[in-house]
Amino acid sequence: MYVYLDETTFGENDEYSGYASLITKSRIENLVIVEALNNLRTDPDIDKEKFKEHDGRTLDREYFHAADDSQNGHSHLCSSINHNIVGKFSSHYFKTKEYNFKNTEEAYDLASKLSMLSVLSESEEVTFVFEERNDLTGTHIEKWWDSLWLDLFKSQYTHPYIRTYYPILNFEICSKSDPGLQVVDFILWASTRQVIGKKCPWFDRLKCCFRTEIKPEGETWGGHSLSFGMNEKDNKETYTITDYQHDNGKLNSLEYLAHYIVNTQKVINLVASLGCQNGVGHFWGEIELLNDTRIQKGNAEHIEKLAKCFLKLFDNVTLINDETSKEDKAFWLMCRKCLAYALHTHDVGGRMHSIRLSDIRNQIIENDAEALQQC
Repeated sequence: MYVYLDETTFGENDEYSGYASLITKSRIENLVIVEALNNLRTDPDIDKEKFKEHDGRTLDREYFHAADDSQNGHSHLCSSINHNIVGKFSSHYFKTKEYNFKNTEEAYDLASKLSMLSVLSESEEVTFVFEERNDLTGTHIEKWWDSLWLDLFKSQYTHPYIRTYYPILNFEICSKSDPGLQVVDFILWASTRQVIGKKCPWFDRLKCCFRTEIKPEGETWGGHSLSFGMNEKDNKETYTITDYQHDNGKLNSLEYLAHYIVNTQKVINLVASLGCQNGVGHFWGEIELLNDTRIQKGNAEHIEKLAKCFLKLFDNVTLINDETSKEDKAFWLMCRKCLAYALHTHDVGGRMHSIRLSDIRNQIIENDAEALQQC
């Protein structure tokens, strides 16, 4: 999967800060831009005085930039997107001051994470394409992604029934002329004009098989979702919210904590015994470490490593499949919830939980170490 990302400020005095992603199954090639430029070049309206300057700049630079293009440019790029793009667009925006963000970068950070989360439930390898700018570096991207990783881990405590891959990640920083960045720039520009009530016929002309808008009362935040020919996910859902028995007293009991620890380790042992394979190679070192130290006593830090590895494996190795019984689905989803809570180290309850799990694990090593060596 490819994820093209774009950010924007808009509205009166740039009151809104927003971010958008365009998710596609394959890289967007230059065909979509060449087709639009060729059609613009032969458009008789480009000789009209009101279009000549803008259309001339577009044709000279040979790429589109929505804020600078004329109505002709918008029309031809919109048509080319309709002809060529298969993907999902998602945007989120906030009134920066009303949400007390420190600055627009903080708003961008939250909006960008919200805009591309869906790709993590669909693909085992993702390439993120960012637009080049002076303050964007590989280190900045890694920091952004590390914070998202932790948020994803912790979210599985409250939403253990949402499928989440931990994919191989690739990052690219490209110029404005990248075809995918031109496309996401245009769609985001068109959608934000609608938000602030400016006339934008091209947003309505985008041929989507699915279109939604989030616009709560007060309009202090919102977003759009557009789907271009992508109605279904590539991978079949093997569990849903109905499989999560959150009120099951037995699964929520303290006695079951030992079962969760043992079975988490068994999953890691089994994957380790099968050798490095697709879907786990990019965190194979973690798997080997936890397999090698399975009967070594540890502390809460070891539990956190165990939890992160298990959460990464859960969907990457399809722990729950079509043959999994209803009872086992409920068990594994509660196990996922249990391990995810150990990563909530920012609050007292989460920290106490990870310490409790560590104590239970050490007791198992003392009394029944063999249980942690099985597959």
